[in-house]
Amino acid sequence: MKDLRPRFLENNTNVLEVQSWIIQVKNWIEAGFKDSPPQSGIYKNIMPLLHLAWRAALQLTDAIEEEAKRNDPKHTRRMKILQLKRGSDSHSDFAERLRQEGSVIEFDKMSLDEFLIHLFARDVEDGPGTAGKGQAELPNAYQ
Repeated sequence: MKDLRPRFLENNTNVLEVQSWIIQVKNWIEAGFKDSPPQSGIYKNIMPLLHLAWRAALQLTDAIEEEAKRNDPKHTRRMKILQLKRGSDSHSDFAERLRQEGSVIEFDKMSLDEFLIHLFARDVEDGPGTAGKGQAELPNAYQ
């Protein structure tokens, strides 16, 4: 099914884009089989959609998502959502953007201490006394 075919997955794709790509691949594969997709042998259909860097290192869509998480660390994803601003977006567009960005921060796995570290880092990294290096020194309670 040509019209459902996912776009090419580039090497520098972030976690949100990879998750969207995985959904597209699943829909494309499910739509391409009359009954249900076979339990194995799907990889050959996905290979042409992957950049060579993904093909060489990865075997499954779960592994692709893990690689994207290594390239787009959890802290970076969490800081990004804490810094989102509505700007000129409509309320519904901003809520949707928050929902999308929030889907990759692994909130359900975050402890209160981790959340406080992110809030602390958000204000310290860009605040006075950081010597312009973006490195926050965490209080002893969080080390």
